[in-house]
Amino acid sequence: MPEIKVSPLAFIFVGILLVDGTIYALITFAAAAVHELGHLAAAALTRAPISRISLWPLGAVITLGEPCPYRTDIAVKLAGGAANLAAAGACAMMRSALNLSGPADVAAVYFIICCIALAVFNLLPIRTLDGGEALFSLLCIKFGPDTAGRVMRVVSLCALLPLWLVSGWAM
Repeated sequence: MPEIKVSPLAFIFVGILLVDGTIYALITFAAAAVHELGHLAAAALTRAPISRISLWPLGAVITLGEPCPYRTDIAVKLAGGAANLAAAGACAMMRSALNLSGPADVAAVYFIICCIALAVFNLLPIRTLDGGEALFSLLCIKFGPDTAGRVMRVVSLCALLPLWLVSGWAM
């Protein structure tokens, strides 16, 4: 059984869900839950050991135990984004099949956008995000952990720099 830690900040998010007069916080939480459930499903399917689950306001950090082969790590890391994209696709098909309109259509579109945004953001090649962690494991297979770590520092910086610039410009 993995150790489960809950950040005090997660309770703030629960408070927002309870106080929010709209459904948007709940939909955002649902998209994050789909993402994390994708990781957990992949871990279960690959029998990857989970040592800890840390819950944060908009997601979780799932720490795989040792030993965990790099290929398994890659599958588990990419499963969250895959789950989000699958959920967005399923929601889009249901939206079309049910011919939604009004508030239900707005909620469906918001869920689709949240899922796609969460998948794209988490697949960025930044070491602490899913895409960066998967790329690190892939590089470990090819070059070993030391070289992979050095390459990931450069790749992460190159991915973060445009985000910092855009954020600064937006501010």
